[in-house]
Amino acid sequence: MNRSFRSSSLILFQLVLSLWVLPISARTQTPPLAAACETLSERYIFTNCTLGVYATPHCQCNSSPWLGSMALCITDNGGDDLEEQQQTWNLMVQTFCPRQPDSIASTMPMEAILLNATQFVVALPDNPATDNLQASIRFPVDELNLIARSNREFNNQLQYGLNYGAASCALVFGFMVLGMLNNLFHHSFSWRYRPKPISASSPWIQTIRRYVINPTLFTDGVHLQNASWFGVLVSYPSRLESIVVFIYVALNIGLLFPHYDLFVENTFWPNDTAAQLARYVGDRSGEMSFAQLPMVYLFGGRNNILIWLTGWSYDRFIVAHKWTSRVMVLHAIVHTVAYTWYCAHYGFEMFITFFSDPYLLWGVLAIVLSVVVLLFALPNLRRSCYDLFLYSHIVLVLLFTVGCWYHVALLEDEENMMWLYISISIWSFDRVARLVRVIYYNIMLATGQRGLRTVKADIIPGTDCIRFRVDANKYGLSHRMPGVFVYIYVPGVYFWQSHPFTIASWHQPSDHPLITTPGTSSSYGTMAIASPPLTINKSSTHRSLSGNTFDLLIRPQQGMTKKLYQAVEKLGPGGGDMEVLIEGPYGHTHPLLQYDTAILIGGGVGCTATVPYLQEAVYNANVTATRHLIFIWVVQYDDQLSWAQDDIEECLDHINRTRAVSANDEAESTASEKSSLALDVAVYVTRSTRQLDDPKKQQEGWNVAYGTRPDLDKLLGQYVETAPGSVAMLHCGPDRMSDQIRRISALHGIPYFEEAFNW
Repeated sequence: MNRSFRSSSLILFQLVLSLWVLPISARTQTPPLAAACETLSERYIFTNCTLGVYATPHCQCNSSPWLGSMALCITDNGGDDLEEQQQTWNLMVQTFCPRQPDSIASTMPMEAILLNATQFVVALPDNPATDNLQASIRFPVDELNLIARSNREFNNQLQYGLNYGAASCALVFGFMVLGMLNNLFHHSFSWRYRPKPISASSPWIQTIRRYVINPTLFTDGVHLQNASWFGVLVSYPSRLESIVVFIYVALNIGLLFPHYDLFVENTFWPNDTAAQLARYVGDRSGEMSFAQLPMVYLFGGRNNILIWLTGWSYDRFIVAHKWTSRVMVLHAIVHTVAYTWYCAHYGFEMFITFFSDPYLLWGVLAIVLSVVVLLFALPNLRRSCYDLFLYSHIVLVLLFTVGCWYHVALLEDEENMMWLYISISIWSFDRVARLVRVIYYNIMLATGQRGLRTVKADIIPGTDCIRFRVDANKYGLSHRMPGVFVYIYVPGVYFWQSHPFTIASWHQPSDHPLITTPGTSSSYGTMAIASPPLTINKSSTHRSLSGNTFDLLIRPQQGMTKKLYQAVEKLGPGGGDMEVLIEGPYGHTHPLLQYDTAILIGGGVGCTATVPYLQEAVYNANVTATRHLIFIWVVQYDDQLSWAQDDIEECLDHINRTRAVSANDEAESTASEKSSLALDVAVYVTRSTRQLDDPKKQQEGWNVAYGTRPDLDKLLGQYVETAPGSVAMLHCGPDRMSDQIRRISALHGIPYFEEAFNW
């Protein structure tokens, strides 16, 4: 499923990308010379055209004097290139006579019209407003050049807006290409196909990681933690992300300033360069605002093919989504302010004229909605009223899209419509792909089973944590993928809302080819964590050997998760079956296990992100590059150990059993049974008052500390400094702890990976 889905996604991405570059080509506009000739022709009355009907296409396109005057104007002032003159003539006919297929303009070639006009050309009339011309004329050259210059500058400004908007997109996708190249490097040396560790970084790469890639924006170490600006919560991107964002924002602002040809002889705004500048800035910013739309929709979607191509996290693309949205709204505000000043410059009557046009009203609706969406997305409201944020975000964005559509559709602006076509295609693909995932992974039509998926749901005893055990019985979810997450829909609780949860652990019968009693081996003392024993619901934690399963751990907060906890609580102490729809998997596996030493740090329920990497390193030790894995887990209370206790013990027991097999019969042991992986597990229960009953139980590779908080700076520093070869670090946990780990990784200049659902 995933492979075919990615293939189809890649094909669609290539198609959308090809559509994306179409607007970069020259905007379809009337040539400045032809427009200038037509503008001057409106001052005169030709045969068969009275003043009342003059402007009709039927009149123009069937008037030999008018057509002859246009032909003379184009050939006299269009240079010596006959082919270019013909092209200008053809575009003029297509522009002014599109619905007159039987007219003189459409049936008679320019050469014949020009020949007739040259033979019978007459002088300019003394009274242009009343004299009825019976033959062609030559328009005044000086006036013609000024009108052509004015038209040319107006067209250039629209084209600049289109080009600069495309340049903004090109910059962003240039950064994406760098991410793709980095991802390609890791896949080229993938541990799945070549279990050779990546070499230790050179000093200059460590320096870049130390000062650019890893650190927080400011030296205060705040990244996932929220800072406060005048009571408004804000989050800072990492330093690397901040540099990229700064370049992107600076480019968008900088491109609003160059290339304005302002002159007092402008025939649209004579003697008024201020009005010219306001109109040009308004048009350019409007064009650049629309150019951001495809990126806004793409980066905010769940089925973003760039996540797979770059290997970047969904969190990073949410940062991109936020900033492209802000820049889009910034351009829209500049567009609105410029046009507002433009109207005010000409008085209240100009406001009346503009607001009488429906296209302007739709534009006002779109800009108001975009500002409201940004305000609702502030962390203060988003975190305190997530349900309100989610529903309002969807509804307001849909209305915003409708407003944008009519704003440009009523103007017949095909170039900006192209940005909307791409955006709507991206949004539609994401929604269809989500629906396909839900149907494929949850509706059991071919198996003859119940219509919807059911999961084993219970509340882990002694904690407030919900556990879902899900059958991984469909291709795409049937094998371990560390780092991925799924969205869940619970029809009985919240049908229209889904929440993301990292897959906390995977249970595959193939991981346990040997049947032994846990703890019988003595290498790591795998039962140490169970002293004193915790009360575990064995019926709910029993792992079926008939197929693969995975667990989801959910800590209730407000809204959906709180109602979900209440629903699971009603199932009773032993839990029970619950209909749950799974959408996913999303995310990707970090290349953590390509390094000699991998350090996993989890805080609280952050173990959901670290345990799958532990399982992958242990059960696939023969194909992973990591030879030393350090697993650190920090929790507050004793009961919370049950969140991942069984999984950690099974990993330790697996190493013990494979080493025992290898020691007893080295010659007969298979490659999969031999493991050179060194595993150190350190667990800290910070608020426990328990004392370890028997210190001897803390044998090699295992350490449990009760009632103490680890000195992560010292502990991780020792691990990094004494580790041979390359080292990488991954963390998932509380925001403050994440920022601390990030600072430590920057200090040592090592690769750092972070799992944080901070969106």
